[in-house]
Amino acid sequence: MLILQSSADDVPARAAVRVGFISTIAPYVIPEGDHGAEVDLIREALRRSGRELNAVYLPLQRVRAEFDKRHLDAAASGEPATGWGAALSAPYIEFHEAAIVDASSDIRVNTIADLSGIRVASFRGATESLGPDFKRAVAHNPRYQELNVDVDLCRLLRRGMIDAVVSDEYIYRYLDASLPAATALTLRVEEVFPRKTYEVAFHDARLRDDFDTALADMRRDGTYERIVRAYLVSGH
Repeated sequence: MLILQSSADDVPARAAVRVGFISTIAPYVIPEGDHGAEVDLIREALRRSGRELNAVYLPLQRVRAEFDKRHLDAAASGEPATGWGAALSAPYIEFHEAAIVDASSDIRVNTIADLSGIRVASFRGATESLGPDFKRAVAHNPRYQELNVDVDLCRLLRRGMIDAVVSDEYIYRYLDASLPAATALTLRVEEVFPRKTYEVAFHDARLRDDFDTALADMRRDGTYERIVRAYLVSGH
């Protein structure tokens, strides 16, 4: 395990920091090419503090496990890390969960409760991660389903087999763009979910402090906004 010292001046130049990322949330994390909104933000913040990112791409369930075993120096997003017993960074990324529908349909989702009476699909584990209101809304909906392959959400909506997809807007648009343009829909994004911010979990509080300082500098000089806009493109 790499032992990190108190500041960038105390460690060898370009000391590597092993950061765990969820491997299935493009465009936030794109393992092919070793980039994505989260990856680039964290890489730049570490670079500014004299370190180098060593990205480790893992399934959602393994990020926390590998962090707890100290096989990782830090862990990115996945779930709010309160209770991890970790040094948490300032919020560094925001997810935009929404109900996504075909704009040409008469489906309206004005509240989360409206999802109880229509055909809805979401990602695996959504009922545990999207809060109690969503869990209640779909608990007795026989037409609610969760899929293991997120791109299948796009296919079902395009084919009219469901009324709404519950997903992060940017993840959905990224996946939808991989399908044939001829069958694309004009989408309406119903923002009924509160936006969720995430922190990076660190074992070393001093490394966390250096990361936060660099992140604040990135926000001030426009680098943060430039990186985010390169990946998170809305259709609004």
